[in-house]
Amino acid sequence: MLKLNWDEAWIDQVADIGRNAGKMLLKYADSSEKNIQFKQDDSPVTLADMESNEVLMNGLMKLTPDIPIVSEEVELPDYSIRKNYSWYWLIDPLDGTKEYVKGLQESCVCIALICNREVVFSLIDDPFSAVQYVAMKSKGARMNSPEEPTTYREIRADDSSDELVVLQSRSKPVLQGLKINDRPVVGRPMGSALKFCSLASGEAQIYFRWSPFREWDAAAGHLIAEEAGARVTDLQGDPILYNNENLLLRGIVVWSASCSLKQILALAEPTD
Repeated sequence: MLKLNWDEAWIDQVADIGRNAGKMLLKYADSSEKNIQFKQDDSPVTLADMESNEVLMNGLMKLTPDIPIVSEEVELPDYSIRKNYSWYWLIDPLDGTKEYVKGLQESCVCIALICNREVVFSLIDDPFSAVQYVAMKSKGARMNSPEEPTTYREIRADDSSDELVVLQSRSKPVLQGLKINDRPVVGRPMGSALKFCSLASGEAQIYFRWSPFREWDAAAGHLIAEEAGARVTDLQGDPILYNNENLLLRGIVVWSASCSLKQILALAEPTD
């Protein structure tokens, strides 16, 4: 099995790659030159997506030349080849493109390292707040601050608030008037994988998605939330595994609240 040097210097190198990719998001954030195009599935793609992807691909190939990379913005290797990957990078150069196009500062860069279908390392760069979140399997989750970009502190999911904050995409209605175990449920709209980070840092307690979505939208945030103490499962309560043939996840539930999966699933009808 491939061996990696999991020291702080190696993590700092990945952090630098993520930070440089994040600069591409900032580069076009206030520009009229986003060059918005649409893929076959009608999802938007911009210059920032492509330039961030180039930074990530070049940086990761130089750092770990023996590890293949699966990216949202690169043609996927055929499954007959990809199914044999024991290790690979799974990246989303600009997660939250719809929000980005609208001018919202809720997009991020997602980097995940997969080993035998599980996430073992991940990093999310939020260029708009100059914050990074990083996690390593069985080693916890951490985040830095704009003031000390190379210093990371441990973060933990939290369930001590009187309310249960449920994170939702901006295209869905905000939950109102619902309770779990007599605790009011408050919906908060948020875009991209930053939802995982908000839950991991204790700012929210529940995030769920009923509809299928791509693996690169979840992998990096999955490990960060899980290593911060949150539970992460599919809609049946089973563990989530990556490198599926179609790279689709059929829903996800992430929570730190003192409640059951059944109670969370009852919050809304699976219609999104």
